[in-house]
Amino acid sequence: MSEPTQSIHDRIMSVRRATGGGRDAFADEDEIVPRRRWLRNALYGVSAVVALSVSGFGLYQIPVVAESFAQVTGKPKTTPQPRARAAQKDNLGTSAATPAAAAAATDPFLTHASQAGVKACALTYSGLGKSLTNGTEFMVQTQTAKTDADRRGLEGVVGMTFPSGRGDYSGAAAGVVFAAPTAQGCEGNMVRVVPFVQNCQAAAGFLPKGSQPLQPLSGLAVYALSTGGQAMLMPSGNGCVVVSILRTGG
Repeated sequence: MSEPTQSIHDRIMSVRRATGGGRDAFADEDEIVPRRRWLRNALYGVSAVVALSVSGFGLYQIPVVAESFAQVTGKPKTTPQPRARAAQKDNLGTSAATPAAAAAATDPFLTHASQAGVKACALTYSGLGKSLTNGTEFMVQTQTAKTDADRRGLEGVVGMTFPSGRGDYSGAAAGVVFAAPTAQGCEGNMVRVVPFVQNCQAAAGFLPKGSQPLQPLSGLAVYALSTGGQAMLMPSGNGCVVVSILRTGG
């Protein structure tokens, strides 16, 4: 397959390292979490985000959810940046204007996790969300468990629009992001659905160079992507629906 200038799947698997560190400025003050466990989960979250591009495929079942948050993003180049807020001191005398707080102000995935009181998987959820939505205008709805949200899974349902003139595809796409805590830290999954107007044979040419075909599933072509994860190609009329799957952690 020839290597496109910047295929949609290259952008799918392109992950920018999420930055965290420090305490979560939105954490529930009534919940006492052992420092070692929080630090371990935070570090694991960072490493999980970095490892997204080399992860395989897996499935994870999310608990019943009862709360949701929704947020809209605009074009990265035209969205006004929030004004800087003066740093506030917490009870320990440390600044609340941490890198994590600053990131949450512009990252809806991190914002939603913070609003729900999720800390253990906030960075993993954010990293998967950024990987999913890179280069798009999107809306995301986050669902969490009604109680003990930090100890259970969270799910993001995303609607996206790829602007024209930025690669192989322009138009609508959809995706889902999952993240859940484990004994070792956090793990998550990302699924992205893109309807190409080209047939599946042509759409396969947009996959990253070096991607390898796997055993078909009920006649549907499956590829192991050279950048990590998998892609399934499903014919739809004269076009092709490409489903990309990525897993991190565990």
